[in-house]
Amino acid sequence: MNNPLRKFAKKLKNIASKPLPNIHMAAKTSALTNLDGNNSCYLRPSFSDWARKCEFKSNIYAPNNPLTQKVKNINPNVLIDIGSNIGLSSLSLSETFPSLRTIIGVEAEKENFEVLRLNYGLWQSKQINTHDKSTQFLPIYAIASNVSGYGTENVISSRLSGGVSASGTFRFIAVDSPENSPKSGDKASPENVNVEFSRNQISIDQILTLHTEKGADLIAVVKVDIEGGEEELFLGPCEWLSKTAFLTIEIHDAMGCPNSSRALLKRLSEYDFALLPENDVLHCYNRKILEL
Repeated sequence: MNNPLRKFAKKLKNIASKPLPNIHMAAKTSALTNLDGNNSCYLRPSFSDWARKCEFKSNIYAPNNPLTQKVKNINPNVLIDIGSNIGLSSLSLSETFPSLRTIIGVEAEKENFEVLRLNYGLWQSKQINTHDKSTQFLPIYAIASNVSGYGTENVISSRLSGGVSASGTFRFIAVDSPENSPKSGDKASPENVNVEFSRNQISIDQILTLHTEKGADLIAVVKVDIEGGEEELFLGPCEWLSKTAFLTIEIHDAMGCPNSSRALLKRLSEYDFALLPENDVLHCYNRKILEL
């Protein structure tokens, strides 16, 4: 084969090996995939799932620094993954903090949740097969919010947009935003996968009450990536922050909800967190729990 043909063949191979563009896909398109030699998961052939795989490999939610090591040293036992998507952030954080014994993932979009459930079941069964039943993986299909009535069409300041964002996931936008109008993109894939969200609402305090051992010495790690819904999660009392050693969160003020960080920063100040921004993620460390 001459050089031009070889280059063309290589180009075709590269195109074929790339994930699909920004398309939301049904859970039924997922297939069991090897992640790193030690872990497997279900992935759809979409840009979004490919991006989640990249995040897993880079472990963007847990920086390698002395403060994170302090969190490891106190052996946190609960992870709450808000906006868990297909669960790979749960897996990476469980490897960073091996003391975790309860891992709870909250996902609002139906097709993402179905893949999350497959992955949580896979990782749970892996433990059973290796006779290590000490960690529970619990998926919850709901919108995480601290505002009564959230999940209806008339929420206080934002609601889920029907369109697909640049990451292949979904985002909240303000009710009075020009973008907040019905779009033909509500059915976003060639397979006409409906963009369907849970109308169930759950707060983090409710999660801790319902799904953790009462009376236990609870030390939590909380990850939040909810595409602009941060404001409603941090409005009102957030007693769960007193039990949270480490909060890692993406903030989306620029995505249509400009007040997303206001309530968050107020609560972090009240509960005395040290803040470490890194790229698109804000890492927050509880000074009291970590004795900083």
